[in-house]
Amino acid sequence: MYCADFICTYKLLENESESEHLYRIQFLQAFQSENLNDDIINDKMKDLYENIKDNTNIKDIINNIKKSKNLEMMITLLGDDELTLFKLLFKYELFDFTHKCICNILNNDNENVINENKRILIYNL
Repeated sequence: MYCADFICTYKLLENESESEHLYRIQFLQAFQSENLNDDIINDKMKDLYENIKDNTNIKDIINNIKKSKNLEMMITLLGDDELTLFKLLFKYELFDFTHKCICNILNNDNENVINENKRILIYNL
């Protein structure tokens, strides 16, 4: 379903095109997909969301997306249902933070670790 055993490193690259290329590779790696097939990725995102949507940390993140000034235009264009808001977390600027939080949740990490990574993600919304 979701690969929670790697660290996102795409932002460590200084070259913008290389960083974007690695982002796409790591995005596909997270969803255990070899190709960027919208239908398959959307189904996997929906399954992931359904699996973790009741987690209090995810609920808190979703609520903070609704208040984000940086995402306001995207929310206006795409809609404000919670699955759509969840999908916004996978954009280039947020994916590394999102991935850490999802990994923490799926791996049942220490609540302090989850809260710290959630705080960083919310700060970057």
